Amino acid sequence: MSTPRRPARRRRFVRRIWPAALVGVAFVGAVSLVACDDPDETPPIGTWRAPVTIETVAMTRCDTPPELIDGLSRQLVDAINCLRPGTLADIPLGGDIRLLQENRPAYIDARSVDALIDAAAAGDRQMVVRWAYRDVALQHLFWLQDDFRGCAVAAPAGLSNHQNGLAVDLNDWQAWAPTMRSFGWANELPNDRVHFDYQDAPDVGLGALSLLAFQALWNQNNPDAQLALTAELDGPTYDALSEAPIEGFDEDLCAGGPPPVGPGPVRGPTVGQQAWRGCDAPVELVEGLAEQVARGMACLEPDALAPLAVCGQPGCAQVAAPPILEWLSVPAGQAFAAASESLGRPIVIEEALRDASLRHFYDSTAANIGCRPPAGEAQLVTGRAVRLADDGAEAALDAAGFGSAGDRWIYDGPDAADLDQLSTLAFQRLWNLNRPDDPIDDDGLIGPQTRGALDRAPIAGFPQGLCDPEPEPEPEPQPEPEPQPEPEPQPEPEPQPEPEPEAQPEPEPQPEPQPEPEGQPEPEPQPEPEPQVAGDASIPPPPVPGWSGLDDGDTGCAQAPGRAPTAGWLLALIGLAAARRRWRWR
Repeated sequence: MSTPRRPARRRRFVRRIWPAALVGVAFVGAVSLVACDDPDETPPIGTWRAPVTIETVAMTRCDTPPELIDGLSRQLVDAINCLRPGTLADIPLGGDIRLLQENRPAYIDARSVDALIDAAAAGDRQMVVRWAYRDVALQHLFWLQDDFRGCAVAAPAGLSNHQNGLAVDLNDWQAWAPTMRSFGWANELPNDRVHFDYQDAPDVGLGALSLLAFQALWNQNNPDAQLALTAELDGPTYDALSEAPIEGFDEDLCAGGPPPVGPGPVRGPTVGQQAWRGCDAPVELVEGLAEQVARGMACLEPDALAPLAVCGQPGCAQVAAPPILEWLSVPAGQAFAAASESLGRPIVIEEALRDASLRHFYDSTAANIGCRPPAGEAQLVTGRAVRLADDGAEAALDAAGFGSAGDRWIYDGPDAADLDQLSTLAFQRLWNLNRPDDPIDDDGLIGPQTRGALDRAPIAGFPQGLCDPEPEPEPEPQPEPEPQPEPEPQPEPEPQPEPEPEAQPEPEPQPEPQPEPEGQPEPEPQPEPEPQVAGDASIPPPPVPGWSGLDDGDTGCAQAPGRAPTAGWLLALIGLAAARRRWRWR
């Protein structure tokens, strides 16, 4: 069956109206597009792409993209030089030193650059530097690459000594090790032998400053997602680093002007940082934070813990290789003193109490860089064991109630107590006292929260201990009084002759008091004018749902999604509808 054809008159009408209608629609659309076109704001169609983030790179590759080094990485170096000028110095390249890859950062702590130059000059070959200073963006990339793809072992951002500018990785590390050591550089990481740390300059907190620089730069470019300026790798900062664009942010931190934030206090290394730098517990940790925790234990339970007497007399201990934490539980310490008295001389030990901070340090070095911590953790954390370095004291210790486990001697008397939880509780209370802005549970148990706090705890100790007296407020300085000029000496007055007494005139009669006038009526109080209330016309009506609220300066091109179509498009549609209706009428 054939399809019926439209009447000829209708076909003629369609042929006449449709070209005009199409031209009208095209004209209205072109006018609307031209009206909304802004060559400075609207990119050409098809050229926009989402920024590549650090996490995206880490999930797909193991190398370092040059866009990161030339973009965000260089932006962070500029931010650090702005916050603390003179901290980083350029490595002089050419001649004795070159980079493994030319586009990598060539910066180092200014205090170590001369030692690196001298070591390179003393070597028998050109020094090839793999990495020197690494900002937190590069370090976070390496950490995520290790996590996602197992590319290489790396410390979290802010914990590596590369962020302090006090570390370099070298090719031919075996050949360079003796020369570098003679100029203050040591490679003591068992699982990272190419890594050399500069030993002759103290850590002045450049790792923390690197994190602060990123946080400030992020805030400068993300006003609606601000980070707290903690200078620590907290959860929000970790997520922000993962989401940061490798090509950098739109706006630099300083942009040619003064920095928007201060550089923060100079802070030394934390337990977490130190656990990536070597296997031996540093003196600052033993004499700082660990001693502070032990004193906190004695503060919480005075009858539980006491320091050992260290001297050359009977009843004392001697330390084989100081420093150590010279504390034991009270019953174990009394039994140890009795063993020394019976022996008639001091007993030599290598270690006594291992508090929560030392325990965390040794556990972290084993996990991070493959160290083998001193044995005996399970016994030493209890506060009732010593690691012995005295071959002739076994019988005396055995008689005093100690039992042996290799080189450890553990007190097993009836009054023995385990102080492991007390040590953890003392650290938790110490943290909360000094960090009220970031409290942790004080339950005496080691968990993720307490481990994170131990990582961020300063090895030199907190400003305030548990039993320290509260510092008295310093009196406000009074301004010194300005010196007053000495008065010039005045000449003595000449003696004047005494005046003769004059005759006093008689007093005039006083006028009689006048009667007071009658009181005038007080003016009536005027009523206060009633306050004028603005009419409803002064309150703008709320926008209609689906339409954007535009002010007088809006062009109509920046309306919210869901806005009503423009008038031109409406007219075009009405015209088409009218044409179709006319066609139907015919």
